[in-house]
Amino acid sequence: MPQATTKLNAFPVFMRVEGEAVAIVGGGEQALAKARLIAQSSAALYIIAANAEPE
Repeated sequence: MPQATTKLNAFPVFMRVEGEAVAIVGGGEQALAKARLIAQSSAALYIIAANAEPE
C-alpha cells in the first residue's frame, strides 16, 4: 500500500449532541466559531481557556 505524502490539517466530525455536555478546550477564533455552532444545539457548553472572551 503506498504511503500518503500529505497529512490532514483538519479532522471533520459529526456527532449527535442532544442532551450531552460539550467542552471546548482552548481559545481564539476557531474555538469561538465552534462555540457559536454548539450554542445553537441542545448541548450544555463548557469552555476551558486561559483567556476566554466574554462573547
